[in-house]
Amino acid sequence: MSKSKIEWTERTWNPLTGCTRISPGCKNCYAERMAKRLKAMGIKRYKNGFDLTLHNDVLIEPLKRKTPTTYFVNSMSDLLHKNVPLEFIKEVFDIMNRAHWHTFQVLTKRSERLKELGSLHWTKNIWMGVSVENQDYLYRILDLLNTPAKTKFISFEPLLGEINFVKFSNSLDKENNPWRSVPILTGIDWAIVGGESGTNERPLNIDWVRKIRDTCLNSNIKFFFKQWGGFNKKITGNVLDGKVYQEIPGQIQKEKIIHLSNRRRFYEFLETKGIKYSPMDARHSDIETKNWIYRYEKLTNKKAEDNEYKEFIEYLNNEEQKLYKNFVNECEDLKYGKDFHFEGEY
Repeated sequence: MSKSKIEWTERTWNPLTGCTRISPGCKNCYAERMAKRLKAMGIKRYKNGFDLTLHNDVLIEPLKRKTPTTYFVNSMSDLLHKNVPLEFIKEVFDIMNRAHWHTFQVLTKRSERLKELGSLHWTKNIWMGVSVENQDYLYRILDLLNTPAKTKFISFEPLLGEINFVKFSNSLDKENNPWRSVPILTGIDWAIVGGESGTNERPLNIDWVRKIRDTCLNSNIKFFFKQWGGFNKKITGNVLDGKVYQEIPGQIQKEKIIHLSNRRRFYEFLETKGIKYSPMDARHSDIETKNWIYRYEKLTNKKAEDNEYKEFIEYLNNEEQKLYKNFVNECEDLKYGKDFHFEGEY
């Protein structure tokens, strides 16, 4: 088990690794890339690369940790993969039941197997979620709603298309049975939304995100906007309409408002310097002010002693200067270059 950089969890627990692609959201799978990389590095647990592999020796790890922790279960696989024996899934559930002081977040694209788990003991520390990347896979939500899980969540990541919940409520399931007459999100506690990361990311439309956010707010569902995605998610950020949404069930949201009142001035100023925006810039109109300043410095390769740099700093008001200085402190170890696209974590 290891600490996780995923914003909505604390640690990962992978009693199995490896998977196979099942829907469009799997196209640029991070876990597959990572597993192949770890195999090439000679990591013993990944000697099979991304082939499905059960790790019985890892099962008891949560019982050894006494500090209450939130675990993302199988970040490198899918617990409900068709080739995972039901008996092994029962063993995983048994550990989660016994480690009642932890919280376990289980996420699957194989929602059809959830019906096999109805007879298992679902303690309240087991959160069950399904991944939904576009309209075609909304049926996974109904499978989720039929489980005894006390906390149910949806991961719209990577979000690849508009989600029309009204249209879905009036449609049929995979067996041509009508959906429930109540709103489809009734019974859902949490929604995570995020764009695809990596060099081959598929674009995320801001209106798709807004529709899910508004639906969640109107339905009293916790909303977590993880990222816009792209080659480097630290650059694109996670600001939506001037606000960071990081709600998690059972936690009080610490509201973080990003002030963008001078954004247009930044655009105009950068244009006078001949700085062109990438398609990513145009798509993410709510990037934080500090990122625009960072891009200015990176694209022009200016240093602190340059007159033009001083001109830019003088252009900022006190609040903006403070924001810039804080950002420089966060990024002081980065190697600035002329090319905007640089190697980074995603």
